[in-house]
Amino acid sequence: MGPSFLFDLVVTCKPAHRAEDFLDINPALSAARQAGLDVKLVNHPTEVPEEVLNSAGYSLVSVDSPRRPSFAEMVNAASSDWIVIANSDVWFSGDIEGIVRALVTRNVRFGAARRIDLPGLSNFAPVSLNEIATSDSKTALIAMGKVQSRRTIDFFLMQRIASKTLVSMHPDLGKHPMGTVGVDDRFLQYTNESFHLCDLTQSVEVLHPNHESFREIFRGSVLLSMSEREKFVTARAATKSESRIDQTLACLSVAEFRAANGTIAPRKSAQSHILKPWLRRMESLRVRLENQLELFVYRWNRFVISLSPSSEPSLVMGRFLCMLPFSRQVAQSKTDRESDVGMVIKLRACIRREVHRALFAERR
Repeated sequence: MGPSFLFDLVVTCKPAHRAEDFLDINPALSAARQAGLDVKLVNHPTEVPEEVLNSAGYSLVSVDSPRRPSFAEMVNAASSDWIVIANSDVWFSGDIEGIVRALVTRNVRFGAARRIDLPGLSNFAPVSLNEIATSDSKTALIAMGKVQSRRTIDFFLMQRIASKTLVSMHPDLGKHPMGTVGVDDRFLQYTNESFHLCDLTQSVEVLHPNHESFREIFRGSVLLSMSEREKFVTARAATKSESRIDQTLACLSVAEFRAANGTIAPRKSAQSHILKPWLRRMESLRVRLENQLELFVYRWNRFVISLSPSSEPSLVMGRFLCMLPFSRQVAQSKTDRESDVGMVIKLRACIRREVHRALFAERR
């Protein structure tokens, strides 16, 4: 059986006054307790309900003010053999102990997993992610989701001693606030550079409801507002660290190991020094092409609805596309604002209809 390991989820949560609300908006807590992990809450004491702190398995690591703790603070908050750091608004599941045993046999001390973005919770209201992730409909929902880029991480698994070494070797990662731009790049770059990293995406399921107002999720990203998207991109760019790092290895495609079907297998392509730099470039190209397709669909739908407000979106090869009318009708041209509003209303209605249809089919 081998030695037993202790695990902590180290997480910073969104504040709430009632315990029920706190657990609903921070589903990672329920996921951790279900997986048998103790939870270290790195929060200001005023942000966590006393009822949660008095529950078994929860403890508070207090910070001096309501803020995002640094990566080093998250690592130092743990007291177990292995640490899970995850965003509080995700649900994760997997055989964590089995994965750790397999990692140890390969002398791997770090793992990371991408998340699956689901359609926004407004499509399921009043259901929470805790209920969705433990329902019979989870498989159908995952089929509607979008797996995030290999450069974006929402689930980190680390041996505590190795993570302290990582922080001491790379202070710029240690001082970075968790959940901000730059943490993923640095973690991926430095672990791929100095250690062995394992891609856990196929063994750890990480679910996250979309909450970005400028897009929806349905088998990919459905852009709803160009102006809101530009504001989001600008805000993210403003949070980037001034100190630039080499990002040739800042991608899960470069991870030397992959966890799947209960085993940890080496990736031959990622272990080639010649191929490694190209793996990240290929992922970057894939993401850019996907973004361009998203923009093309948005502009096409906006154009069609400006000409024919009655046009309804249809699923075409997994994308919602509005079709030009075949009849020679004279459509009243709409202003940009009217076209945007009409398009958003139609797309949201179609997504909600498809979500409900899939859920109903799964339950029959």
